[in-house]
Amino acid sequence: MDRIECPNPTCHSLNPETNRVCQVCDAPLPRVYLWLAGDSEGDVSLRDPFRERYVAKGRRLFMDSQPGRMPLSIDNIPLETQPYLRLLAYRLHLPQVYAAIPVGQEVRLLLQRTPLTEAEYGQVLVTGNRPAVPLATAWPAATGFRQLNWLWQIAQLWQPFLYQQVGVSLLQPDLLRVEGPLLRVQELRADPSTPPTAVYLGKLWQSLLPATASEVAPLVEKICDALVQEAITTGEQLVHALDQALVTARNGRPRQVTVAASTDPGPTRNRNEDACFPKPDILAQPKRADQLPYAIVCDGIGGHDGGDMASTLAIQTITQQMDTKVLKRVDTRVVAEELVTLVCNANDRISQLNNQQQRQERQRMGTTLTMALVRDHEVFLANVGDSRIYWITQHGCYQATTDDDVASREVRLGYCLYRQALRLPAAGALVQALGINTSNLLHPTVQRLILDEDCAFLLCSDGLSDNDLVETYWEREVLPVLTGNADPSQTVQQLVDLANIKNGHDNVTVVLVHYQVLPETPALASPTEAPAETPTLPPPAPPPPARAPRPRPAGRKPRFSLPLPLLLGILALGGLGVWFWPRQPSPDSLIPLPAQAGPASPLTDNPDGLTLKGVRQIGTEANQIALSRDGKAVAIAGADGSLQLWPLGSESPPRRLGTLRQPVNGVAFSPTSGIIATSTLAGITLWDGAAGRLLQTLPTQGGAIFPLVFSRNGRFLASGDFGGTLQIWDWGDRRPLKTIPTGSRIYALAFSPDGATLASGHGDGTVRLWNVDAGTLHTSLPPTEQAKESVVWSVTFSPDGQLLASGGDDEAIYLWNAKTGRELRKSDTGGSVYDLAFSPDGRTLVVASGPTLQVWDVISGRRRRTLEQHQQLVRTFVISPDGKTLVAGSTDKTLSWWQVTP
Repeated sequence: MDRIECPNPTCHSLNPETNRVCQVCDAPLPRVYLWLAGDSEGDVSLRDPFRERYVAKGRRLFMDSQPGRMPLSIDNIPLETQPYLRLLAYRLHLPQVYAAIPVGQEVRLLLQRTPLTEAEYGQVLVTGNRPAVPLATAWPAATGFRQLNWLWQIAQLWQPFLYQQVGVSLLQPDLLRVEGPLLRVQELRADPSTPPTAVYLGKLWQSLLPATASEVAPLVEKICDALVQEAITTGEQLVHALDQALVTARNGRPRQVTVAASTDPGPTRNRNEDACFPKPDILAQPKRADQLPYAIVCDGIGGHDGGDMASTLAIQTITQQMDTKVLKRVDTRVVAEELVTLVCNANDRISQLNNQQQRQERQRMGTTLTMALVRDHEVFLANVGDSRIYWITQHGCYQATTDDDVASREVRLGYCLYRQALRLPAAGALVQALGINTSNLLHPTVQRLILDEDCAFLLCSDGLSDNDLVETYWEREVLPVLTGNADPSQTVQQLVDLANIKNGHDNVTVVLVHYQVLPETPALASPTEAPAETPTLPPPAPPPPARAPRPRPAGRKPRFSLPLPLLLGILALGGLGVWFWPRQPSPDSLIPLPAQAGPASPLTDNPDGLTLKGVRQIGTEANQIALSRDGKAVAIAGADGSLQLWPLGSESPPRRLGTLRQPVNGVAFSPTSGIIATSTLAGITLWDGAAGRLLQTLPTQGGAIFPLVFSRNGRFLASGDFGGTLQIWDWGDRRPLKTIPTGSRIYALAFSPDGATLASGHGDGTVRLWNVDAGTLHTSLPPTEQAKESVVWSVTFSPDGQLLASGGDDEAIYLWNAKTGRELRKSDTGGSVYDLAFSPDGRTLVVASGPTLQVWDVISGRRRRTLEQHQQLVRTFVISPDGKTLVAGSTDKTLSWWQVTP
């Protein structure tokens, strides 16, 4: 298997081709497959150093083994690259030149993002590539409307291709490919000395007539005849004829559009210079496409002196002057012209304000602009600057706009390849933006697309689009919207969080336009009239078969390999053991009688009454879960980097608040507010649980954070990292009060009820008690011989603070006197202990061991109940404040919800 070098400049480790992320640093691994343009007979053999860099995957297919580095290319740009470079504005339909390389005695082009068929991809399909389909193959099965759409796209390309002397590329069926609704060209071919005419186009299309859908066949035949008879000779005439055919062929199925928006200043900026329409606080509700819903994103330029003013002013101008009632009735060409007028009016308004305030040169405020306007079966896209629009379908993610920056300008002029242009000193400098010059010098780009299936348009500022975040994460973040598994409002917030975590250098604004072709023809019902869908709980899984206790190898040391899910996935599951007394039984008098402030916990009174109420699918392994201060919501730290929130007992699926770069190892609710703290390999992040947005990243020591916990009074937050650093934070000021090097990795933390003592569990098998105010070690509880060098996964105090319980990788739980540090009892569980907690009255201890939850009586030392719902490790659980409800999370990607019934 070939290997890919990690693109992270601080890593550059080699990874198997099938890896999606780097096995060392977790950076995404782009798989760049390249197509060798031109005719080739037999195998193509490259010379070094090109052979070392570009690995052959097929006769004309290569993989760049170092995708993070500048492409290896010859110094001079061959003439064959010019049409690709000058047609950059049509990037939706064309591949891009990645490099020019010597092959034999000639120079050949390596093309990126080429539409390849399944046969051309061959075995590399295992990496998740989405093959294209030849137009002739896809044509018979397509609807009539889609057939017209493909012809319309060819018509749009006809005139630009003729200008660049590559019109013959649209006349060769083997070069025409489709990816769902989008028509793409595999590569460009130079025209012969006599340029082709529209007659040839008509003859090619006539060959498609036998397989053309009956409802549009007469229209297509009429257009073909007009081409052959030279009644239609230009691309403009052909587009107009196909526009009329599309209107005629459009079926009566209603179109629905939902627009959701979110914006955030980002973690490093004090001011948000972005603006968007609709406003983020407006609830996203579906509208009919004939109501002309639209969306705008602006990224202000000018810093604190006016960037936010310019972006806001641009949106105000356009929304005030937009007359959708008029735009409903006018020709498509008029709509495009009107959008240009609106953009220019916004430009003039900002420019006039600059002049009034006597702003000159770099002091002038300005803004970028992207806009999407949906009208029935078409969408109009407008852009100025480097904010982007992505078109996302079931078949792929496509950048629909071209940045107005120096790099793109150099490419369009044919001076250099795009990857080379990005290395220019001023590559990202804008060549045009609103407010900088008069409208005579402004050239907004407006394009139009025909829509025939569900899709989404993602408008965003460069706070999200930088570093290819959209291209890397669109399948995970946006595709679920198209499949009905995610909500647009939730998705835009997740994208903002993603940008803040992975980029974080700028403001970020995201607007998602979700376009749907509905199956029924009746008028759309309002959201309040739509019947509520009631999810049903899956039936409980059968209990796992009994397991024999596993032998423990002598001298075994704990194994931990980041990230945490990899470790827990390889830990062996232990069998269920029985309670036993080590060395000699300790009398019950050594166990302090818990101080009971209220009635006994239902867990204590009736553990046999614990009944499974349901199972929630959460789509990720639960590393840890936490209960809100009112006991009504469960926060879920996911191994896939997600943070989810589930209203306790609700039949609704958990709501995803955001997605982080690495697995979320720990999660905790503030006991005095709705803020949620999470820990990852990168540090601590704080979230607004109600609004579902990222608030702040705390400045940690740089180690990989695993456990974190709040004190009961909400005064302190404690965290521990794999470097052995214990930090105690002043929660009110969000600043570290104590930073304590412990010398051993920290895996578990717990505050005593009064907040005066902090217990920590370590990778050397020790449990340590710390004086919180002084930041000093109070007591170190030494491990037994069996527990030495074993991980302590969990520690917890009894509600009255008299007892401390701990458990870990040595397959036992311990009870300690929390005041003296004396060991009171050791009990074998038959499997590694990942979590434990006392009932509210302190008389019952619940333990997560292997795939089970075990319920123990603290005073008698008897195991009273074993819950065997999960098939894999139960890594975490919570008990409600009233002791009636228990929720557990497992590596089988489910939550189990239990209640004590009379």
